[in-house]
Amino acid sequence: MAAFAYVSALVLIGFIQVENSAAGDCKDYWYVSADEDGRVRWFGDDRDAVVDIRLETAGALSPECSVLNKSGTPFSEREVHFKSFCPNTEYHGNVTLICDRNEISSRIMKFGGRHAGLIPENVQVIKTTNTSIILQWKEPTSLIDSKVTYSVELVDTSSETTYVQNTSDVFLHFQNLIPYTLYSVRVRAFTSDVEGNWTKPITVRTDVGVPSAPTNVTISSVTNVSINIEWNEPQPFTGPILSYSIKKTNTVTQLSEVIPVQTTSYSITGLSPYTNYSVKVRAFTSVGPGPWSDVYYSLTRAGIPFRLGKIKVQNTTNTSIYLEWEAPEPFVGPVLWYTIRWSKEQNSDWKYFNATEQSYSIEDLEPYTLYYVEIRANTEAGPGPWSSALEVKTDIGYPTAPVNLTATEVTATSIKLSWMEPEPINGPLLDYFIRWGLQNDNYVKYGKAKENMYIASQLNPFTEYTFQVAAETAAGIGQWSSEVNVRTKVAMPSQPRNLTHTNVTSTTISIEWTEPENPNGPILWYVVQWNKIPGEQMSENTTKSTHYKISGLDPYADYSVRVYAETEAGRGPEADALKIRTAVGIPNAPADLHPVEIAATNLTLIWSVPVPVPGPVIEYSVSWGIEGIQGISRIPTSDTRYNAVGLRPYTEYFFEVTARTEAGSGPAAKLVERTKESTPSQPRDLRAKVTHYSILLQWVIPEHPNGPTLLYVVRWEEGNVQLGSKETNGTSFKIEGLKDFTNYSLQVCAQSVAGRGQWTNVLYARTSKKDKTSALTWGLAAGLSVLCIILIVIAILIIKKKGLLKSSNNSKSVRVPKPTSLPEIKRLDPPLPLQVLSIESEPEVPTVANFESHVNILMRHGRLGFAREFEKLNKNNPQLPCTAAKMNENLTKNRWVKILPFDHSRVKLLPLGDETRSDFINASYIPGNSYMLEYIASQGPLPNTLDDFWTMVWQQSVSVIVMLTQCVERAKRTCEKYWPSSGETGRYGYIQVHTLSESILGSYVIRIFQIQNNSHSRHIVQMHFVNWPVSGCPRSPDDFLNFARAIRDRVPSSKPGPILVHCSAGVGRTGTYIAVDRIAQHLQHSQDIDVYGTVLEMRKYRTNMVQTEDQYIFIHSCIQQLIQGMIQPQEDVYETGIYSNA
Repeated sequence: MAAFAYVSALVLIGFIQVENSAAGDCKDYWYVSADEDGRVRWFGDDRDAVVDIRLETAGALSPECSVLNKSGTPFSEREVHFKSFCPNTEYHGNVTLICDRNEISSRIMKFGGRHAGLIPENVQVIKTTNTSIILQWKEPTSLIDSKVTYSVELVDTSSETTYVQNTSDVFLHFQNLIPYTLYSVRVRAFTSDVEGNWTKPITVRTDVGVPSAPTNVTISSVTNVSINIEWNEPQPFTGPILSYSIKKTNTVTQLSEVIPVQTTSYSITGLSPYTNYSVKVRAFTSVGPGPWSDVYYSLTRAGIPFRLGKIKVQNTTNTSIYLEWEAPEPFVGPVLWYTIRWSKEQNSDWKYFNATEQSYSIEDLEPYTLYYVEIRANTEAGPGPWSSALEVKTDIGYPTAPVNLTATEVTATSIKLSWMEPEPINGPLLDYFIRWGLQNDNYVKYGKAKENMYIASQLNPFTEYTFQVAAETAAGIGQWSSEVNVRTKVAMPSQPRNLTHTNVTSTTISIEWTEPENPNGPILWYVVQWNKIPGEQMSENTTKSTHYKISGLDPYADYSVRVYAETEAGRGPEADALKIRTAVGIPNAPADLHPVEIAATNLTLIWSVPVPVPGPVIEYSVSWGIEGIQGISRIPTSDTRYNAVGLRPYTEYFFEVTARTEAGSGPAAKLVERTKESTPSQPRDLRAKVTHYSILLQWVIPEHPNGPTLLYVVRWEEGNVQLGSKETNGTSFKIEGLKDFTNYSLQVCAQSVAGRGQWTNVLYARTSKKDKTSALTWGLAAGLSVLCIILIVIAILIIKKKGLLKSSNNSKSVRVPKPTSLPEIKRLDPPLPLQVLSIESEPEVPTVANFESHVNILMRHGRLGFAREFEKLNKNNPQLPCTAAKMNENLTKNRWVKILPFDHSRVKLLPLGDETRSDFINASYIPGNSYMLEYIASQGPLPNTLDDFWTMVWQQSVSVIVMLTQCVERAKRTCEKYWPSSGETGRYGYIQVHTLSESILGSYVIRIFQIQNNSHSRHIVQMHFVNWPVSGCPRSPDDFLNFARAIRDRVPSSKPGPILVHCSAGVGRTGTYIAVDRIAQHLQHSQDIDVYGTVLEMRKYRTNMVQTEDQYIFIHSCIQQLIQGMIQPQEDVYETGIYSNA
């Protein structure tokens, strides 16, 4: 701490405490002060007090300096200023407080004035060092009192630090100063009474000193052989730094080195790797070196290690080598890890491992094998060199696993296994061990064998076992082989359990059961048997579920019910038989319903009581009418006889009779019967076309023919004379040989086996005038016609006699467009050359204009023309390969053995997800009029093809399904119901089907399905035609054509999928519908109608399309009905409505 001196003239300032010496209102405490300028102040709260102040000198130098007085001063001023002080004079003050006639006197205070001429002289520095300054001065010349004190002020100009020191001498020695620092110095004098002024400041610098230690020493950029060191200059600054010295010491060897440097940083090189060094720095000035800095330590980084020393093999087994080794010398840093490599062949195919310890066990080696081992050390600087190769051989080991474990013989209770010996064996084999158990369970059984085969016996049927085999040497049992899963064969199941009935009605028994305790394989189905007690023949059916509803039973009857489970190995024992009685029920249909009297307008029916009867019949209900006509009559009766009157002649009526018991009404006994013939009504719409010599009459059949076959009688008169009368079976007749320009009266009546009907009203017609050239023209034409006919007949007879007449397979091109995407169908027989005349040639293709006459020709002689055309279709029916349909795994997917799809046109299913499945379904692509793959013709689904059916619907983007059969016809299932009931959902494989709605529209039903596959869904329309009779074809084409039009309305206009059409077999009704639909579409832009060619074309893609002659005729009837809406009738010359008798 630096010493200092303080010299000044003091000014006394008094402080007085006034004590209350008498009672009164004055405050207890007063405060009085005075300053060097002669101001006296006091402090108090009493506003009525007055003060008396008297000042006296201690020793007056002159009379004028002796007494200063001021009294009666109001308290509110609180201050008195005495301005007449004498210099260098000390004053004593007395303050008196007067308050409420009480006085309080103060104590004495002292103060006085400054002497202006009291200044030291000739202030100078007589000596400096690096830490001290010696000052000297002379006394002030105006000094009155010889007792004076000096105050010396020293200021550090750099830090503005001030030091003040007082002394009574005329010199002062400042010590502990900062070397090489500029200071400012001034002095003033003061006595006990007077304080003088400061001298002018002088400046002085201390000498250069020894430097302090360098600061902020830091070490950076350390490598394995160098250290970089940096520092700052010493502080405080004691003079210019001439140089620095660095001392570095190896802390291990204690070897040191001092390095001189000129800068504040230096890189120390040539160090040892991974060695701890101490470093310190000092500075030099002109005076000499300063102190060393603090010591700093740094560790150099590691270096590349040297080669390892000795490597020892401590232990070997048949699969491992345990090694130990010494660290590399000399030490250049910690070893981070050791890298071990080994190989069966030196310098190739090395395997590596990094270890942090100085030992390692090499595992997973091969027994009896020579290995080469090398090791190297790794520091953070990198890897060192590899050691010399060490040769080590493993011990005898366990054998490897046997291979090719295979089941060679499998029964329901045993499995014979074989395998091949291990490779390598690793020693002589002693035994084989076999272990097995249920799949996914722990192994439960073991076996032992000397040879490479074993038979595991006493196994469970149809159970999957997991087998493994291992070999044994002297070292022990080796590795187990790969697992082999083998399933025992199927055996017959045990009996179903818990057979019981859940619901019993008059005609049904619902039963359920649980599966056998030991199924012994997949249950193919359950066999349900039942028979009426006593002694009726046993009925049988199969089901895949564990419940079954037996239907078609007699009411009030005792039945015995049995259930068996069946696997592919055979049928197991039956469950305990149930004996159940059915309940009272609804009666069957009345028996033996038949007519006993049939007339033209009435009919009498009789019937018998239903058998069996579950109770007394309360009444019978008779319903009858004409199918398709409104107004059905329902009449209750208690008799078993009924007479229907008011019927139409030769009209087909349906009759239904039901019986009712207290349980309700049963099914109807049905009968269709036709009334007897009667005389027909008159022909309609009689018209005439005239020439000069003939009249062509045309008419429409009677509104009520009242019989199957009609003849027409035509009569004509001139005036009132009947000229002729002729019979004809057509609806036109030409009267020839008439006079020209003559009036004739004409009439027609219809005649059946029941007699002649009413004549039409008279039609009057006049022949035209005769043209002279017409006779010649008509004569020549008639002659030529007769000549041509004669020549043709002669040619036919000659060719037939010589055996030259041959049938030709050439057919005219089918008018409907043919697809190009399906494979081309080649004819089975090569085409024959076109003959000049061939009786067996393809039928002529009619047009819209002559189609009706074409049909009339085919209908003649008991439909002989149709019979011949259909026989020719069957004769030319293509026979193409059906390989896929005949494969063993696909046989159960065909409903009929002879209705199989051709390979080239069959629909192929695609796999769903990861599923592997057959791509077969009994369905075929059929070309259409608008699209290449417009139709799919399919059989009705079977129970085992429901999933396939919906998969096809999804994959082929079907939007419309056309169904042309009932699920059951003639008590035989013709098609499996493949959709859920309305509002319900069913799953068929990956496809989920939900029935949104079901609408019954007379002859057909519309169902809307929503089908879904994962997250994708779409809507499908099913159009179900329900008016196709069990045998034959619909009576009228109207319903069928309306049905076809409704389907077309629901086919999407853009990118439609195929229309899926099915009946039972997928050929008869299906072919009929497709043929009608194709031709209907074709007629929108063409006039030719090739029914024969259309059917033959379809048969190239699916066999037997349009299966019966009736279906072939029905197609023509539909086309006739279509044409009626296309052709407008021609205007006739004469009509009944204009020319008739009043």
